[in-house]
Amino acid sequence: METSLGTGFLLGIFAGFAAVVIVAVIFAARRAHSRLTRAKRAETHPAPAASRPPSDTPTRVLQQSETSASGTLVLPRAATQPPSQRLTRNGKEPAGNTLIVEDVENPDRRFAASVQEVRDLLLHLAELIARAETASGEATHVFNSAKDSVSNLQSVDAPEIQEAQRLLLSEIDRVLTSNAVLHSELDRANRGIAEQQKQIEELRVQARIDSLTRVPNRAAFDERLSEYVGLLRRTGLAFSLLLVDIDHFKNVNDEYGHISGDRILRGIATKLSDTVRDNDFVARYGGEEFAVIFPGTHLHDALPVAERIRQDIAKTNFRMDTKTLKMTISGGLAECAPAMTQVQVIAAADAALYQSKNAGRNRIIAAETGS
Repeated sequence: METSLGTGFLLGIFAGFAAVVIVAVIFAARRAHSRLTRAKRAETHPAPAASRPPSDTPTRVLQQSETSASGTLVLPRAATQPPSQRLTRNGKEPAGNTLIVEDVENPDRRFAASVQEVRDLLLHLAELIARAETASGEATHVFNSAKDSVSNLQSVDAPEIQEAQRLLLSEIDRVLTSNAVLHSELDRANRGIAEQQKQIEELRVQARIDSLTRVPNRAAFDERLSEYVGLLRRTGLAFSLLLVDIDHFKNVNDEYGHISGDRILRGIATKLSDTVRDNDFVARYGGEEFAVIFPGTHLHDALPVAERIRQDIAKTNFRMDTKTLKMTISGGLAECAPAMTQVQVIAAADAALYQSKNAGRNRIIAAETGS
């Protein structure tokens, strides 16, 4: 009687584990599908963008006169995709028919958050399955030992005892068979979750890449910048931040269309990635702005690198079909001081960027951060 109760108890444990795994997998699939659908919908129907005031200086344009000149960058065609801009609230009461535009959450961040949530759930499921497999293996050992003990009992002439012995052995065999099936199912579920984890890791990488320029996006930039701020506080490892803005970019969109503008964005991203050092980090900050993090680099060492980036872009001919454009960038450079936060170092670089714009563009200005 006690053995039968123990058998039922263990079977209940296995059934409970199986139910938890099934319910959790269904929940994860439905939750992930819902979040990814919302993220894709947000990307398909982006919010209206706001841009900085345009300059009255037109973009310098050269007609293509040679097939492949030195320093010419041939830009591939890019699908139309409106650049994302930062929309801010002025905090004042609206006058007349003024509409206050609230901050728009970045679809890339929502997508990355969804991927991370599903990843965490899969890791939890994998832990549950591992525990269930361990319990299953221990139960198999216990029941095999019990079976050996019952089989080795001395023969008893009483028919009732013999029948009880036969029934107990039969029940143990049935439990061992069920446990083997459960163990096999858990192993298959574990392999399935391992495959899902691999796909989630791939999605995590994709969620941090800007779909147009193919460089890391704002979410990846925020994550990396936070890491370097923390590293500076813990170890004193310096780093500098460069924010750059494409000069007169609005004129390109107005005169040549947004498809040409997209190709310019991709070309600038390519030049930035090709010009920086191997350990530098390039990301699209938003719209026509890009960010470069120089790890382990003080301001006076980062400034020549930033200046080289500016000069290389200014010398490049961005060729598109029948036209060639000369583009320049303006930049603001700041070194993060140990007491500064992530927001403060961005604000310092951004203020320096606006100074370079107001000073005539096509230049790099370094901020004084007291580092």
